[in-house]
Amino acid sequence: MRHQACSGTSLTAAGLVSAAFGLATIPSRPAGGHLADRIGRRPAIVLGLCGYAVAQPAIAASASLAWAVAGAVPLGLAFELYEPPGQAIIGESVPERHRVRAFSLFGAALAAGAMGAGLLAAVLGRWDLRRLFVTDAATCLAAHC
Repeated sequence: MRHQACSGTSLTAAGLVSAAFGLATIPSRPAGGHLADRIGRRPAIVLGLCGYAVAQPAIAASASLAWAVAGAVPLGLAFELYEPPGQAIIGESVPERHRVRAFSLFGAALAAGAMGAGLLAAVLGRWDLRRLFVTDAATCLAAHC
């Protein structure tokens, strides 16, 4: 029996797009550290946010599984580019006696953001998944301004 997601996409297709995204996230964090060292902390963060923002509409506009997977790969590659430079900024700018607290707050902020993203996905995903991707792209662009 073939199951359909709310927008008519099969669960198999959604799984393939998710797998492409997940595999592409594997090199994302090491690439973020490398970029932070090569081009600087802030430029690496901005590159990750902009890359993520560009890939989101590519998925939203995809008319086929192949295009959705093609959009999921750069999305995954950009997904965690921000984290190593963000951690480096904390390590370089926060006095040693306050670093544990700073890193804890950083982790809490990431968790809160993920929770908020989940709530936004639950709301927007009910109407149109394409809007969800476009909204996520907009928040990435807004985050670095």
